Amino acid sequence: MKILFPALVAACFFRPACAQQDAQHYLTQVAHPGTSRSFYPSQIVRSSRTDVERQAVEFREQQASPFRISFATPRSLAEAMPVNFRTLPAMSLPEEPRIAPPFFKRNLTRAVAVPSLFIAMGALGTKDAVVLERYKIKEERDEHMPDFHTSIDNFLQYGPAAAVYVLDLLKVKGEHDVLNQTVLLVKSELLMAAIVFPIKTITKVPRPDSGALNSFPSGHTATAFVAATFLHKEYGKRHPLYSVLAYTAATGVGALRVMNNRHWITDVVAGAGVGILSTNLVYLTHKNKWGKKKNAPVIMPTYGNKTMAVSMTWALN
Repeated sequence: MKILFPALVAACFFRPACAQQDAQHYLTQVAHPGTSRSFYPSQIVRSSRTDVERQAVEFREQQASPFRISFATPRSLAEAMPVNFRTLPAMSLPEEPRIAPPFFKRNLTRAVAVPSLFIAMGALGTKDAVVLERYKIKEERDEHMPDFHTSIDNFLQYGPAAAVYVLDLLKVKGEHDVLNQTVLLVKSELLMAAIVFPIKTITKVPRPDSGALNSFPSGHTATAFVAATFLHKEYGKRHPLYSVLAYTAATGVGALRVMNNRHWITDVVAGAGVGILSTNLVYLTHKNKWGKKKNAPVIMPTYGNKTMAVSMTWALN
């Protein structure tokens, strides 16, 4: 009786400051290894003196166990909680945090997926006449515009890249400064050329007009899409219209290559994929360190074997 009475008093006259915490225990599920126990507002009823005594005994047992559950009387719950329990928000145990994939892996998939599909479609179209129907498109071109010829595609392919520098002169803020933009563009063009020219040599697809064995993929189209993706990377987030105009111009270059009878449609599709892929990979791996440090050249005179020379070392990164 000496042990039960203090516990009974603590259960009946529980401090109001703890009422809110006890209410949370009633509304959440408390799990013990191997067992589970839930409390819901609909189960809270007016307790008799016998129920209060039972709760006091359970309270004492829980205090002695390593995993404790706090109890409160119905009166303290009524003071701490709204009367209408239907207005309470749903409560559940917290979910385990999702571990995001590594930055490079996540962005590499995004950078490679779409352009790889274009390249695969173009390559498959060179072997299967049904894919993209390159022969049918050439027949339509020869029938409706046999004498069509223009050289605008030779200049339009550089249009989006030139637009980037015009926007720089107009003080339109891009993702990088002019120096890093130039480095990114040069690296993209070099990577594109390193992909296009070996493929031309390996595949030896004849051109539709002259039969020269260097048709696949289209270098003009690849250059145009390098420039379009370059503009998109620099200004597409802030100005989506610039991206639309850039890719429209690049698509026009590809269409003109087919209309000029210089390439098959498969060459153009694959060239677009190569251009996008090259620029995406360059942006993904760019460290943005150009222009961050002022590295002065180190000049050192040398002398050996009766010969005098001057060596100069310049750290670029």
